[in-house]
Amino acid sequence: MNTSMNRITFDTNVDGFTSKNAVGMLPEPLPQPLYLNLGCGPDVRNGFVNIDLFSDNPNVVKMDIRRLELPDNSVDLILASDVLEHFSHRETDAVLAEWARVLKPNAAIIIRCPSLRLQAKAYMNDVWNADVASFMIFGGQKNPGDYHCIGFDETSIRSHLQKAGLQVVSFEEVDTPQNNGFINLNMTVKAIKQAQIIAMPQYDYEKKFTNEQANAHPIKHQINIVWEGSQLVYHSLALINREICINIAKADAAELTIVPYEPDQFTAAIDPRFAAIAKNDIRYKDDVPKEIEELPYAWIRHQWPPKAEPPQGAKWIIMQPWEFSLLPDRFVDIFQKADEIWTPSNFSRQAFVDSGISFDKVQIIPNGINPELFKPTGDTYKLNTNKRFKILYLGGTIYRKGFDILLHAYLKAFTKDDDVCLVVKDFGSKVFYKGQTAENIIQKAQTNPDCPEIIYMDTDLSEQEIAALYRACNVYASPYRGEGFSLPTLEAMASGLPVIVTRGGCTDDFTNEDIAWYINAERRSMGNAIYDDPTPGEVFMLEPDVNELIDTLKHLYNNPVGMFSQGIIAASTARKNWTWQRSTLKVLTRLDYLYGTDMAVKSQDTLGSSQDDACIILGDAEQAFCQNNVEVAADLFVKALEMDVLDDKCMVHAFNRLAQISITGGDMLAAYKYNEAAKMIDADNPDTVWLETVLLASENKYVEALERITPTMDNWHQAKFNSTLGLNLDKHLLIMADILVQMGDYEGAMQIYSATLKWDNYSAEACYGLGICYKEAGMLSEAKEMFDWAIKYNPEYKNIIN
Repeated sequence: MNTSMNRITFDTNVDGFTSKNAVGMLPEPLPQPLYLNLGCGPDVRNGFVNIDLFSDNPNVVKMDIRRLELPDNSVDLILASDVLEHFSHRETDAVLAEWARVLKPNAAIIIRCPSLRLQAKAYMNDVWNADVASFMIFGGQKNPGDYHCIGFDETSIRSHLQKAGLQVVSFEEVDTPQNNGFINLNMTVKAIKQAQIIAMPQYDYEKKFTNEQANAHPIKHQINIVWEGSQLVYHSLALINREICINIAKADAAELTIVPYEPDQFTAAIDPRFAAIAKNDIRYKDDVPKEIEELPYAWIRHQWPPKAEPPQGAKWIIMQPWEFSLLPDRFVDIFQKADEIWTPSNFSRQAFVDSGISFDKVQIIPNGINPELFKPTGDTYKLNTNKRFKILYLGGTIYRKGFDILLHAYLKAFTKDDDVCLVVKDFGSKVFYKGQTAENIIQKAQTNPDCPEIIYMDTDLSEQEIAALYRACNVYASPYRGEGFSLPTLEAMASGLPVIVTRGGCTDDFTNEDIAWYINAERRSMGNAIYDDPTPGEVFMLEPDVNELIDTLKHLYNNPVGMFSQGIIAASTARKNWTWQRSTLKVLTRLDYLYGTDMAVKSQDTLGSSQDDACIILGDAEQAFCQNNVEVAADLFVKALEMDVLDDKCMVHAFNRLAQISITGGDMLAAYKYNEAAKMIDADNPDTVWLETVLLASENKYVEALERITPTMDNWHQAKFNSTLGLNLDKHLLIMADILVQMGDYEGAMQIYSATLKWDNYSAEACYGLGICYKEAGMLSEAKEMFDWAIKYNPEYKNIIN
């Protein structure tokens, strides 16, 4: 083989690269959307037109990527991974200009290439010696195509892309640890070919647009809102933009114009609600009357990273969450220029204020959920597992989100023999977080024969599928280090899941002890920079206590009986108080303040709270019960059942709560009625069985009672996952022991009371029962000791014992 770098062919395949000319042809007609994978080499991807000069794969299209044989404005996405560095520095600008030529307006290009800054850092810090650094910086040089001809850092790549008419929207460097062999240090940059920005008339902001002027105006719209940001894309920023814009359009108090930021990944046709997005998209929107054009403009920008250029002729509002305790200096400079900053949580707002942004400029606009979509009842996602207890994680499996903490705790807490599964829905593993996610770590863990079950998913799911995925699981876990809001946590709550979250972060805004398991965290210094971006001072992230998380996971697995109760309270809280309608009203309220309008008041009837549905009423009933407001709870449980829309699990829970309330109140006839109703739906439900056992025992039908509850006790390791009343194993043991006492079997009762105390050391009921058994056996000193413990744990026993 001739090793001259001037050769473009070579004799044999080297490291997966071939000397054979590619033979594929462009498909006719071109696919829509059209995604290109340029210089693909052996990385041939489904859904892309893969292009290279050399390939063994017959599907790879032969083409020189410096001169693309495609029309202008025809491509929806370009992926150029590990290829740009192979061109001469004299060619770079021309190559990027050619790639930009074929992109559609607002379409994206994603480039991965080595980071010269990180490479130099690795060499200067003796992580790499000169030989390794030369290999990484100049290429392996094992074949003529394996030479690197140019190096980039963030400044240079931004400059080259800007010359090509491309606007950088995200930049990430991956300082990959070199402890598992030497791996090149890369950066990933995403840029878009920007659409033409609309021009707006200048407006005198010293002159407020008063209510009198608005009423005198012949049109109902009071201002123009231009919303810049992604819409029909699979990520949370786009979802937020989409939901608020849909509600702005629904309110119809302002003229809405949407300026997309990324290429669409799906069409508005998938959901009738998205018609409002398409109608107001600048690319398709009809011209508006002159009188509307003359209204004042608000330009709201919600995208990543924040763009520095202020809009002309409009008040500039930036929506931006933040995940750590301070902002980078370069972002502070941008935010200082905006008229107002909207951020979704108190935690995030504090970061802006502590970074030097005026406190009155930073306002909270919380995120929300769609209560029609995210609810406890509905279809469940089919998961390939037989495990009963499913823990869900949804989001990028990256360091900031704490997935490594969750995975470590899960592997420590459980084994393959446990009836548990960790369900991981990853995001960005193929694009934004490529090379940073935990997919390989999960696969490595799964090679351990003792590994508890893990289901890993990284395919795009619709919102309906995401909602069904929440409902397929038992608890949602997010032990994050840094989050600006954690929208999946709120969605999980709305879908009926209790949540595990980091204490002291953004989720404190919408969680409480009734619905969340908090993991305590310490503030950990990141120094005076975030990923080498200088900050105004020392910046901190949260570091959750992994041992506390391990204990929490074990506790919930062993004691799942109260989780349904927490989940339906969580759903009621989220679906009543944290909706997109509420978020949009806050948006309009802030705009009313800035412009002297009354859009929020006029939109209240359209966007205000809708009538509570059966699931909300069920959650309110459960909360009332847990707060000992049993009369209120009973009325609400009946009301929820009368609406006749609950699923079987919710109905059984409501009937069982009513039976439980009736037994406590001494109304055994009502208790029988509710117990029979529950049995008609699920006769083997462990709570239904327990309640029937209590009722049988109240009629002195002790043998029947024991026969009824024994199968549940024998199968408790499975039955516990179907219990919803919070009746743990100790409650089942106690009723059995109490029945044995009534039957005169004190020895048998003594054994079961003792077993109860092993389960719950503080059970006053078990101590009292043991005292009775000891007394009947003539063991008076032991009886007195047990009675004393009963009184200590529950002083009400003093009156009974005396």
